[in-house]
Amino acid sequence: MAMTYPVEMSVTMQPLHHDRPLPIQIGIDGDFVDIDLDRITTKDFRFVSQGVCRLQVKLLDKRDQEAVVIQQVSFFGITDPRFAWAGVYEPVYPEPWATEQFDSGVILQPQLSPHTYLSWPGIWTLTFELPVFSWIHNIQGLGWLYD
Repeated sequence: MAMTYPVEMSVTMQPLHHDRPLPIQIGIDGDFVDIDLDRITTKDFRFVSQGVCRLQVKLLDKRDQEAVVIQQVSFFGITDPRFAWAGVYEPVYPEPWATEQFDSGVILQPQLSPHTYLSWPGIWTLTFELPVFSWIHNIQGLGWLYD
């Protein structure tokens, strides 16, 4: 039987340069909720899981200069900037700009990491392993753990 582990986590997000709420979806392992982000917002999660989990933030729509910043991720009240920086952002580059970049020899990366500034529609994913304290130990570079 597989071991399950409790997880308590929070993610704090900030909308930038907006005059309207920015539509996002946030969730764990594909279970999303819709949020209209109009100010700095912290979303809390409490769940039990096993193995590998994914926190995802989807920026659905934006105008020029609008963005969402993943300010902080915490587990059981433990915060470290490296938690958010461990995320991977997969932007959907706008056309015709993306094609113009390609035509001029600029290769746009399909994944940006470390990255916490969501400046195009797309998805930011933080993948973490359970038990989360072992993952934290690894992310913080605290050395090897005995099995």
